[in-house]
Amino acid sequence: MTDGEAPGRTAGDEHIDVSVRTGLPRFPCVVAATSAAASDAGENWGGCSPENVIVFHLGYKTFPFVLRRFYIYIYIIENKGHKEGSMESSTIILNFMFVLMVAVLQVTIAAPPRPTGINYGLLGDNLPTPTDAVALVKRCGMSKVRLFEPKPEVLQALRGSGLGVSLGIRNEDLSTLASSTDAARTWLTTNYYPYIPDLNVLYITAGNEVIPGSNAQYVVPALKNIQAVLTQDKKTGVLPTTVVSGAVFQDTYPPSGATFTSEALPIMTDLIAFLKGVGGPLLVNIYPYFAYAANPSAISLDFALLQPNATGFMDGSLKYTNLFDAMYDAAVWAVEKAGGEGLNVYVSETGWPSGGNGACTTPDTAAAYVNNFYKLNMNGPGSPKRPDASPDAYVFALFNENQKPAGVEQNFGALRTQNRSLQALRGSSLGVSLDIRNEDLSTIASSTDAARTWLTTNYCPFIPDISILYITARNEVIPGSNA
Repeated sequence: MTDGEAPGRTAGDEHIDVSVRTGLPRFPCVVAATSAAASDAGENWGGCSPENVIVFHLGYKTFPFVLRRFYIYIYIIENKGHKEGSMESSTIILNFMFVLMVAVLQVTIAAPPRPTGINYGLLGDNLPTPTDAVALVKRCGMSKVRLFEPKPEVLQALRGSGLGVSLGIRNEDLSTLASSTDAARTWLTTNYYPYIPDLNVLYITAGNEVIPGSNAQYVVPALKNIQAVLTQDKKTGVLPTTVVSGAVFQDTYPPSGATFTSEALPIMTDLIAFLKGVGGPLLVNIYPYFAYAANPSAISLDFALLQPNATGFMDGSLKYTNLFDAMYDAAVWAVEKAGGEGLNVYVSETGWPSGGNGACTTPDTAAAYVNNFYKLNMNGPGSPKRPDASPDAYVFALFNENQKPAGVEQNFGALRTQNRSLQALRGSSLGVSLDIRNEDLSTIASSTDAARTWLTTNYCPFIPDISILYITARNEVIPGSNA
């Protein structure tokens, strides 16, 4: 997939426990959040009866940190000036009372054994500022970010962040960089040197998905020129490489039969030789979604979504239980047949759209894929062919991008950006009661994955900059069809 270009295994019993209770027994418990899977955790509720308490257990599937307990103590203070039944309030909170909220957090940070990164595309007119986006990436526990081009404002926002960066060269610049080392030095002195050592650049990628195609001929010469300048200037620690799509492979089922296409093979052979020489990885975009969408009658949705109950297949002595592993190993087989034994194969993009193609592209399916991928990527083992490998991987993508072609291309964002009202409240110190739309209730009631998708879209991106006091399961729906 192009971006304007631009398409782990965790312990399943880890939980985020969000418990709501009052500090004063005479007051009823105030619901601060909702979940379809509300249950009693068997705790001492401080005088509050269990039926008045909502506890929800969100499996640790979205971010690589564990929030063990989140107790919200809510003290209701009578508003003497508030008339019953009126909508007046002396605080600007979208509710009918004063509240004082004291949150006690017990947080355990777990460094993921296989850090997962995320792709940061910019083809949208409603995106947060780069500073806010970088802060969000860090808050979500990501360790790396991939950029498709060297935007100065983004590079500046990443300075001092500690995030690893995969820095892209635009496809249209490849022919220039392939022409001479002087052109490569100009690019580096403009887009890389001014930001180091404050910017931790891991890879410089010569284009995105240009093999095969008209720009493919420039990839290896551009990489050689970049490497020559880096060597001359004694800049170490950054590896030049490129990103390829599934279009370079053929005969991928079973994975052991995979090879490069005849069109891609000559360039891929040269590329692999170069990468082995400099110790760089090959970056591959792997999308089970597109394989499934192209042939849904032959591939089960569970297998494509990496569900643990999926029926797999054998390739010789290797057992495949999900489509991602099969596609990854097909890439490895093709690389090795072209002389790339031992070459690292990393995942530059993987994801699942939340809309654009009917029932297989919903928030639930997108959440299921990304959650399962995090578990797959973070806990190991590796793929059946490379069980000991620990490949870098980048989820696609941080945000939906509304300036891409309509359809699934606009819907790969892990976070949506429509919450302009919440953006405006950042840093305001105002308490906020955040509503769930009536029409969204049925979706959120259907599964914890749907609830997680809503929270990661509408809540997580804005804390701690916004003091969200309540999440309300909409307004005046009881009695009625949504009750």
